[in-house]
Amino acid sequence: MDKGSSFNEFGLMGKIDGFVREDNLKEDAIKIVKKIKPEWKDEDIQTKEFSEGITNKIILIWSGERENGILVRVYGANTDVIIDRSVERRNIQLLCKVGCSKPLYATFDNGIAYGFIEGVTLDEETVKDPEIYRCICKEIIRFHSVECDGEKSAYIWTKTRMFIENMPEKFPEEERTKKLKEKIASKETLLNEMEMLQNELSNLDSPVCFCHNDLLLQNLIYNKEKNRVYFIDYEYGFYNYEAFDIANHFNEYAGVNEVDYSRYPDKEYQMKWLKTFLREKNGGDVDNKEVEKLYVQVNKFSLLSHFFWGVWALIQAANSSIDFDFLEYSIVRFGEYNRKKDEFLKLTL
Repeated sequence: MDKGSSFNEFGLMGKIDGFVREDNLKEDAIKIVKKIKPEWKDEDIQTKEFSEGITNKIILIWSGERENGILVRVYGANTDVIIDRSVERRNIQLLCKVGCSKPLYATFDNGIAYGFIEGVTLDEETVKDPEIYRCICKEIIRFHSVECDGEKSAYIWTKTRMFIENMPEKFPEEERTKKLKEKIASKETLLNEMEMLQNELSNLDSPVCFCHNDLLLQNLIYNKEKNRVYFIDYEYGFYNYEAFDIANHFNEYAGVNEVDYSRYPDKEYQMKWLKTFLREKNGGDVDNKEVEKLYVQVNKFSLLSHFFWGVWALIQAANSSIDFDFLEYSIVRFGEYNRKKDEFLKLTL
C-alpha cells in the first residue's frame, strides 16, 4: 500500500456496489474492475479464469501489462461460516505494507478486488527444488515476523472448535449421510480428540507467530526474475504455531485433487529443508539438535493440520457450490490423520 494512502478497511477504493454471479463471472467481474480502473478500454481488456481454487471463484482482469492486473475473487457460497472476511481484508493490507502482498483495491457485495502477483504456480516437482524451497523458507520467515492487532496466542484451537461445532450431522442426500455416519467420528469424539491434541502440542515450545496456515502448492507463486516465492490467499491467516505452517506445507505436497500421501517428505528431505529454514531464520549455521527438535514439532503438528482441514471440509461439504467432493476429501484427511497418529505422537524432543 502506498505510504500516502489513507486506510480504508474495504480497500483503496473502499466498498463499491456490485454483485458477481458465478454463472456470469467474466462480464460481472469486468464491471467491478471498470469502477476501479475507468480508464481501461473495453477492447483492451483481457481475462483469465483460475480453476484451481476449491473455496472461491477467481478471475484475473488486465489491460496492457498483465502484472498490473486485478484479481476479482468471488466468495464461495456460505463461506462466511468458516472465514471472517474482515480478517482477510486486514491480512491483505497488513501484508501489503511489508511487501508480501499486492494492494486491496475494493470490496464488493460478494467478494474483493486486489492486485495480481506475477509468477508460476509451484507443483509437486518444482516445490522440491532446493533453490525454490529456500525462497519458501525466506517467505515463511517474512510472514512469521508480521505483527498484527490482538492477543498473540494460537487461534487454531478456537477455530477448530468452531468448525467442529458447526459441522453437519446429515445431508439432504441419504447416501452422503450414510457415508458421513460410517466414516466420520461424532462431534463429541472429535472435540475430545482435539483436546488430546491440544494437550500434546501446546507444550512443544513451538513459537506463536502470524502464520499463513494454508500453504498448499496453488498458493505458492514463484517469480523467477526476483527469485522469490510469494504466498497468495490470506483468508486463513492468523496467529498460530510456527511448526503448524511448516507441517501444513509438507502435508500439501500430496496435492488436493488427486491426493497422494506417498509424496509427504521423508525424514532425510525434511532435515535438509528444516536446516535451510533455521539457517535463514537465525542468520547462521545451526546444530543438528535444533533441526531434530523442529522435525519432531513439525511432524506432530502435521496431525493437527489433517484434523483441521478434515473438519473444514465437512463444513464445505454442507455449504459449498464448488464442484469438488469435500466429504471424500474430509475422509481422506482423517484417514491420514489416523494412519500417522501413533507414529508421530511417539516422537520425542
